[in-house]
Amino acid sequence: MLAVAFLGMFGLLAAAVLAFASTVESQRASTERTAKIDSIAEGAAQFAVADTGVQACGTVGSGTMTFPSGDTLSYSAPAGSCGSTTSSSPGQNCSLCVLNYQASSTPVSVQKGDWSAPGEIDVNGSMNVQSVSSGTRIGLHGAGASCGSSCAPSPVSLTNPVVDPLQGALPTPSPGSNPPDKSGGGIICPGSYHNVSVGNGQILFLSSYGQNGCAASSSPSLYIITGQISNTGGGSIAAGGATLYLSPTASINIQGDNSSQISIDCGATPTNASCGTANPPSSGPYAGVAVFMDPGNTSTISFQGNGNFAVAGTFEASHAILSMGGNGGAQSFQSGRLIISQIQGNGNGGAGLGFGGAVTATGCTYWNDTLTGTPANSGSSGVPPPLGAHVRFESACNSGTGASVINFAYGP
Repeated sequence: MLAVAFLGMFGLLAAAVLAFASTVESQRASTERTAKIDSIAEGAAQFAVADTGVQACGTVGSGTMTFPSGDTLSYSAPAGSCGSTTSSSPGQNCSLCVLNYQASSTPVSVQKGDWSAPGEIDVNGSMNVQSVSSGTRIGLHGAGASCGSSCAPSPVSLTNPVVDPLQGALPTPSPGSNPPDKSGGGIICPGSYHNVSVGNGQILFLSSYGQNGCAASSSPSLYIITGQISNTGGGSIAAGGATLYLSPTASINIQGDNSSQISIDCGATPTNASCGTANPPSSGPYAGVAVFMDPGNTSTISFQGNGNFAVAGTFEASHAILSMGGNGGAQSFQSGRLIISQIQGNGNGGAGLGFGGAVTATGCTYWNDTLTGTPANSGSSGVPPPLGAHVRFESACNSGTGASVINFAYGP
């Protein structure tokens, strides 16, 4: 009797264990099916980020990718699903962006000139200037960062540090081997150069492709400088429709009397440093960018004496220091951003920074793409239907990455 009872209890226990195992196995299979379907939708999100994140708004509307398994990823980015940044949230859209990699308590310290920017001014640290105003806001990051009564409107405190809004957005070119020097006046064409310099009365024009005798080309009109750009007095250097790239070893040195001029993408060979019609590159990877200093370049950009310097387009020098000195001269940055690590003034130098126009450089865009993950043989017996989802992400914004997902959600 005891043996029969034991066998009965053992049978019940075994049946319970087997039933539990069957339930677990069924649940595992269900979980695996759900995970597979979810992964297809999540894959569609990654596909959308990779495919639309490098495009300008309005240039792409949809995409589909089918795997050998038959699984299909698709996204839709119709009109209105993408917008360029026009405010400070979530990415900082600064006209003047002072990143302060040297960790100075006052990375902006120039007591001369009245500065104004139509867009946002953001600084990692304090500002010590005669007068500065922004058409939107002034943001300071760091404990105790201040600007005093010289800032209008009154600065706000930034929770997060300012990072380069173009970080990762501009390709780094490679210089040619043994680039030549160019000294004196004339016209030169895009390419690699070591030292570029002018002296008294000389005018040097850096042309774009297809202009002034330079051959036509689909490549960017790019001047790669590995040595120094210098104007030691009385000369003029002008660039039109081109981008100057300064390698990690390059530098800029401007000094001399008030006839010393450098004008980049300001419309024509200058007679002074005021810009006429801004003409930075309008297409390609350097669209809107007049000067791009390599992130590895930590040199000091020196503007001394009475010389003038004007730029129409974005001046990207994220790790460099801008030093203005002597008796002044006009340093003018127009129709773009000035992205710099520090701005310093010595003596009576630094007549101020003038900003005009809108930020035109490749920059911050926000996407809201509709997604669909379709399993192979969807619609057949036992095969789940397509699963919809959405992804919102930012591209080349202030996150410090090329593209960063803001939100992902399942559902139509």
